[in-house]
Amino acid sequence: MIDFIIVLCATTLSGSLLFLTTWSVQHVFAKQIKAKHSYLFMKLSLPGFCLPGLMALYFLCKLYDFKFIPVNGPDIKGMYSLGQFPRIASQHLSARRQPEAELLAAIWLVGVVTALFLIPVFQSCRLHRFLKLCTPVTERRPHLLLKELTSQYQITQEIRLYHCSCLNSPFLTGIRKPKIILPDTELSEEELRIILQHELTHYQNRDILFRILIGVIQGINWFNPMMLLFSHMFFDTVELACDEAVSEQLSNTQKSIYARLLLRLAAQPRHVTYATSFSNDNEAFFKRRISIIMKKSTAKKKLFSVALTISIAALSCPLVSYASSKGSLYLCNAVLQSAFDRNAVEVESMPEEHVEYHETIQLPADIKRISQPIVRGANSVDLTLSAYEETETLSFTAGSGEKVRFVVSGDNSSDSFKAGLLTPSGTISYVNSTNGTVNHTFTISEDGTYTVYFENKKSSSVHILGTVYLNY
Repeated sequence: MIDFIIVLCATTLSGSLLFLTTWSVQHVFAKQIKAKHSYLFMKLSLPGFCLPGLMALYFLCKLYDFKFIPVNGPDIKGMYSLGQFPRIASQHLSARRQPEAELLAAIWLVGVVTALFLIPVFQSCRLHRFLKLCTPVTERRPHLLLKELTSQYQITQEIRLYHCSCLNSPFLTGIRKPKIILPDTELSEEELRIILQHELTHYQNRDILFRILIGVIQGINWFNPMMLLFSHMFFDTVELACDEAVSEQLSNTQKSIYARLLLRLAAQPRHVTYATSFSNDNEAFFKRRISIIMKKSTAKKKLFSVALTISIAALSCPLVSYASSKGSLYLCNAVLQSAFDRNAVEVESMPEEHVEYHETIQLPADIKRISQPIVRGANSVDLTLSAYEETETLSFTAGSGEKVRFVVSGDNSSDSFKAGLLTPSGTISYVNSTNGTVNHTFTISEDGTYTVYFENKKSSSVHILGTVYLNY
């Protein structure tokens, strides 16, 4: 369980690092970088909260490698067998039980259930009750204007118009059946056009889907205070990017109308969950929105903004990759160590009485090479060698001081074979089997590329079965 906690922490840490990078850049280059590019980088930051956990999940899934074993029988042609390491891992994944870690995981799970199920259900019921108070817009003018704008924005899905007397700020809600809710107040044609442009820009950018995604990520990382700051900054950036996109299509006179409309509607806004609201009551953020609407954008600033966004993304990705790799690698090592510890009695019961030999040999050109990779952890060995046949596996990289343990045996105690490693210097380090078994640990003496080597010393075939542990 402690391994799960570590991976979860690696996940939320990588996302926090990207958030801090984004936050720093937006404050240092607030006047140079465009809002839409900040929004793009915020979207690119979202995998930082998910990638390490997904990589760890992928690693665990890859462990379960099913293998078809043919069987000669009247009723069955074969069977599927789960590899030895997956079997060990599945049996002993929870071997490192720690009460403190289990308590932390239980607290985290309660928070996730609350954030992802209880709160959304409550908010959805609240939104549903609110929508019951709304009535469809019957006036012809808003529908004609909406049809004109949806054609301009190349939106094919039907978007319905509603109005509500208890609403002060328009908003967009709904994914399958999107709706724009208008306040029951007098709006000029220009003001109505700007409001519809604003909400259709939200729809075109799929902002509601991103709000839901942020809610899911925030629910998983509810214990991280950075996540709360990230979500607030993300939603603010959504509005700034939307304001910027709309204002780029407006004249200076229309921008003034846009700013005055925000000021008028911001008096008593009503916030609705899973909806994009036109205005809010935060004074500092309101000033930023007015500044975005009224400022002029030059080609030089656009180029700088694009270049800066790409550079930040390129520099930040290694942080996420590093945290992802560390989290997944820790999980891998922990599972392996757990399996080794729990199986120590079984493995250690086979005495190591083998003498290690080191020879420089020339491998025959027709040596049998099997396509089995050797990876960190436990590698199943199941091969049959003809009389005096030699074989080697695919190469693997190992560092000085690492260990490779052979726990293999033949079908009969009379079987005789060699088992060892081909070293980067061209020598072979091997041991001879005793009573048809080999239980020996080789210590890597130099960094380089190695292969596992077997040689049959009998005049008849030998079937070798067991496990080779890398970094034992």
